[in-house]
Amino acid sequence: MTLLEINLLDHATPALRAKLARLAPQVLAGRIGPAVTENLRARLIARPPNAQGFPSRGFWKQAADSVAWSAENAGVAIRISQVGFRQRVLGGRISAGAGTSSATGAPTQYLAIPNTVEAYQNAPAEISGLKFIRFGRGADAPAAMVKVGNTAAARSEISSRIRAVKERRKLKGANTEKFSASLSKLRAERKRLALQDSDTTRLVFYWLKRSVNQVGDDTILPTRTEILEIAKGALA
Repeated sequence: MTLLEINLLDHATPALRAKLARLAPQVLAGRIGPAVTENLRARLIARPPNAQGFPSRGFWKQAADSVAWSAENAGVAIRISQVGFRQRVLGGRISAGAGTSSATGAPTQYLAIPNTVEAYQNAPAEISGLKFIRFGRGADAPAAMVKVGNTAAARSEISSRIRAVKERRKLKGANTEKFSASLSKLRAERKRLALQDSDTTRLVFYWLKRSVNQVGDDTILPTRTEILEIAKGALA
């Protein structure tokens, strides 16, 4: 009797299993998550500093450092935990009363909007000699915290801020309309100071507002299409 033996060797299944393993959710997440995170961090670090010409507090660097990813529900979650980031992206109204006054410990009555470098770097309670005034009559008249300062020094500071705003306006991601509006205000203030014939002048350190409506910025984050392209590139 002649024995015929046939062996069926499956060469395809191991290769398919290997390919399927590479498509497992946790594997895909491990490639997409870092790629999107790296792109976001680079995007945030490249953002221009504030449009007022104040020294940078490093907000965007802090936001970049807070970006983190995790694999969740067969997908990838990207989180940015920097305080204030959501407000900058979505915008919205900010009202006094939600915070606590650094001077009294009571709920705030006004939002203090910095108008000088010193004010930007310090809370009102940390600056001596400030006085509350209204420019006009009535409860709706503009209010501010002011202090007498050196006219020449104030002009010099304004000129430095103007130069900073001009340079920042050129950076990628800069809202040119916002920077241009800031330039107009700074130039008007410099002109006012130039007309002063005294060595000292009354300077507005903080404008006081009951509330402000911050405009959101949808250019801060990449679009859905851009994110998909980043993901595709990570899997290529």
